[in-house]
Amino acid sequence: MFKLLMNTQGRNWKEYLTPQDEEKINEIIKKVAKHRGAYSHADDTKNAQLWCAVLEVNIAQDAMDQRLSELEGVFESMFQRMRFRENEKRELHKSLETF
Repeated sequence: MFKLLMNTQGRNWKEYLTPQDEEKINEIIKKVAKHRGAYSHADDTKNAQLWCAVLEVNIAQDAMDQRLSELEGVFESMFQRMRFRENEKRELHKSLETF
């Protein structure tokens, strides 16, 4: 598989990515390197490295899910306050009309 990612001249396959994508790949590789102690003991190191990359993606997704939940809570409380204020205004208008 690795040979497929390299051309016949041995050039780095990442050279064919956009600079932004190459930068992202390099960041992923750095994150996966944290798990070197685990994947270096695997029978199939390349496969284990890919699973470590999947793990890093999952960790990032969990962090995003947590942040999204926090933002949803903030927006929900804002909307509750807005609804409460609207209800208060309606009640005030009704009481003024009946007065």
